[in-house]
Amino acid sequence: MKILEKGTIFGLILSFFLFLNIFIAQAGYVPDLKVHNNDLELSKRFNFVDDDFTGSLRFKVINFVNPSGLSEKRFVLSYGRTDRPMIKIFNYQGQLVKEWQPFAWGFVGDISLAVADLDNDGSDEIIAGAGRGGGPQIIIFDQNGQQEYDFFWATEQGYRQGVEVAAGDINGNGEKEIIVSYLQEGEQTIKFFNVFGEKVADSLMVEGSDNFEPVRVGLLDLGNDKVEEILVGFSSGSVPKIKIYRLDGSVINEFLLYHESFKGGVNFVAKSFDHENLIVSGSGFSGGPHVRFFNGFGYLKKDPAFFVYDKDFRGGLEVDVVDLNDDGKMEFIFLPQTLGLGEPNFWHKHIAIDLSEQQLKYYQNNKLVESYSVSSGRRGMETPIGEFRLLAKNQRAYSAKYDLYMPWWMSFKKGYGIHELPEWANGYKEGQNHLGWPVSHGCVRLGVGNAENLYHWSPVGTPVVIKR
Repeated sequence: MKILEKGTIFGLILSFFLFLNIFIAQAGYVPDLKVHNNDLELSKRFNFVDDDFTGSLRFKVINFVNPSGLSEKRFVLSYGRTDRPMIKIFNYQGQLVKEWQPFAWGFVGDISLAVADLDNDGSDEIIAGAGRGGGPQIIIFDQNGQQEYDFFWATEQGYRQGVEVAAGDINGNGEKEIIVSYLQEGEQTIKFFNVFGEKVADSLMVEGSDNFEPVRVGLLDLGNDKVEEILVGFSSGSVPKIKIYRLDGSVINEFLLYHESFKGGVNFVAKSFDHENLIVSGSGFSGGPHVRFFNGFGYLKKDPAFFVYDKDFRGGLEVDVVDLNDDGKMEFIFLPQTLGLGEPNFWHKHIAIDLSEQQLKYYQNNKLVESYSVSSGRRGMETPIGEFRLLAKNQRAYSAKYDLYMPWWMSFKKGYGIHELPEWANGYKEGQNHLGWPVSHGCVRLGVGNAENLYHWSPVGTPVVIKR
């Protein structure tokens, strides 16, 4: 249905600037790593990312002991989903200390990071896991980029869906184990290894998730018994939940970090300070830069509506909690998770519409989420073909030209959008039997319920590909 709304010029200008702001944010104009103090005041910021960078980012804070025995904190960042994924280390003055390519040429995916003092020498090692597209390879590096142990495979070498890594003491032996999660044939599996790649415990199967990528894992000693429990953060495609397990697979607790309708996944870190447990979460890709703070029981602490970047930013948020100054007070550190929407093979989310089949399909991480019948433009009022992005959304848009309402309106081009079956001023609603046939005035119609599902799933900026 082609739309001409009241206040069209103002609406178009507003839509343009909304799209421009989203595009700028996604393209990398807010990439600073930000440090906030315990009162959530911004205390420092670092520019570790070029303004034109498009790809994925991860970071951790590591402890480094110099030859004189003095320790300092450093930032380790991974730059993924690029032609040459890298790991870089920066000191607290923002200077580049070291950089290297952890995986073989040809790998262009994410790099999952974990840090831990694996040999008890005071300096943290860096654990890298290959993301989607790479094999399930785990490599341990020192802070000079030198491999410290033989790499190992977390599962079969042919697996290509990516892994997530973490580290912690899961059995109370005083040594850090390496924890790896992966998703294979719909099963979320967590495995536990020592530094030599030897299994040290039975695998843990995560129940109740419906994810498109491996779950995030954290560790926290909830009982102060020197044994760390396993925190699992559900990833994209599932509800934004933390589930806490014992090593034997029994569940201690589970709770939502955000509203259950958000399916973009969660990033989180779990730490203890002064015998107080704290879980800090950042929303995954497609969510705003919303940070929430919980204790180990899932109760909210601090400001529940704290946003790090502009609320329109939808690239996801990486988080960490560290005492950077060794003053006994925690700092909260944040970095965008994704900058730029990248090439189609790396779109986290996109909508594909085939006019010849009158079908709309939407994908997350190149996996089909759902397929719906649609009704596109009739002859002489055809739906435009090409690549677009969602420009603006309105739960109940009105067309003055046709005097009708279009629920769950998602604009992808001036005057065109995706929406639920229209409702005329006299109360008549187009029937479901119109779907599957090109009878609209140019827009793409969806059935009742389907349009609402797509509306909540797709943020402004989501790519829309329409072909015949």
